[in-house]
Amino acid sequence: MGRKLVLSIILIFGSVIGWLGFSSNSNSDMVASERSKMVLLIPGYGGSHQSLKPLGAELSAAGFEVRYADLDDMKGDLNEYGERVGELIKKEREIINIIAYSAGGLVVRSAAGDSEAAKYIGSVVTIGSPHNGAQVAKLGALLGGELCPTSCQQLNPDSRFLDELFRPNNPKRWLSIRS
Repeated sequence: MGRKLVLSIILIFGSVIGWLGFSSNSNSDMVASERSKMVLLIPGYGGSHQSLKPLGAELSAAGFEVRYADLDDMKGDLNEYGERVGELIKKEREIINIIAYSAGGLVVRSAAGDSEAAKYIGSVVTIGSPHNGAQVAKLGALLGGELCPTSCQQLNPDSRFLDELFRPNNPKRWLSIRS
């Protein structure tokens, strides 16, 4: 593994742990979401929960209870994935922190549009998520068909999906790490 990659992983892991509020300087004023040790990992476009296993292993070793959103290859409807994630969150019935990669960040925003699921969402960290769309998806949408499946079309900056997507009402608990 290259030195830059290792340093990047360490930086991201440290940022995530810090953002979720699990430093050794515990504070009695911390909100419930910051005390939650449960973390849901959500993959990105074309990925699977398997790609997040190394991060999950590190989080587990740090004392977190890790869950994975198994969303196939993320090439279907992002709203449907959001509904599935919302159901996972509601099923846990406790505050859950979320780390989402790429289009997984948009899936979290879709899930957060469900007010019942939103009650259980603690801190959210999105890594490399195209919150304003992806220009390559705009080109793909012009090509259409199998070259740009449903989620690709939804990632088009001009898509209705992005226009209607939930905007976090508490941005202090949402961190977006861009690449």
